[in-house]
Amino acid sequence: MPPIQKLNQSRDFRRLYARGTGAVCSVCAIYYRKNRRAFNRIGITASTKIGNAVQRNRAKRLLTEAYRLLAPRLRPGYDLILVARRRTVDVKMNAVLNGMTGLLTAAGLVEKEQ
Repeated sequence: MPPIQKLNQSRDFRRLYARGTGAVCSVCAIYYRKNRRAFNRIGITASTKIGNAVQRNRAKRLLTEAYRLLAPRLRPGYDLILVARRRTVDVKMNAVLNGMTGLLTAAGLVEKEQ
């Protein structure tokens, strides 16, 4: 599996927040927009409202792992921002995976299974 392509420039985050489409569940929020590439790029963020550095890093690890598990099923050509919410730190991996799956399916980013 190829490595995950990351968004790491402030202008990319600002563009997605301003022009992208957003969706929210209890454990995470996503912003997404089509890009002109043949692959997806993701950015992961957790504000200081989440907690201390240990809690923010745990939340980001959970979101990264959930994305990694869903990546083979996603449509290519999108920029995504995954935003941790306060509840992200307190839940198990399955809850994060289910929440993210629901958001991405509702957004139409998950390809149909054959």
